Amino acid sequence: MSEDNVVGFHPKNKLVNFYEVATKEGNAVWGGEDPHSAVQWLRQSPLNSRLLVSCWEAGEEDARLIIEPIDITKVIYAVLAGAQ
Repeated sequence: MSEDNVVGFHPKNKLVNFYEVATKEGNAVWGGEDPHSAVQWLRQSPLNSRLLVSCWEAGEEDARLIIEPIDITKVIYAVLAGAQ
């Protein structure tokens, strides 16, 4: 692979992961930057709720979405099941 094909990403500002717990209908139950709190909220939320994570570039005055929300619910439950 030549260097011409390499794509680089160098954000100018801090990148922030934003976690959101949503019901199966898509209503937000909780949102924030703390992954531990996100898992706690997921475990306390109604059946079939989902945990989504997106990535934002946080500027001084505004934020810009870098990665669209990704559903990580199955990954989280797999890790929790393996940890018991």
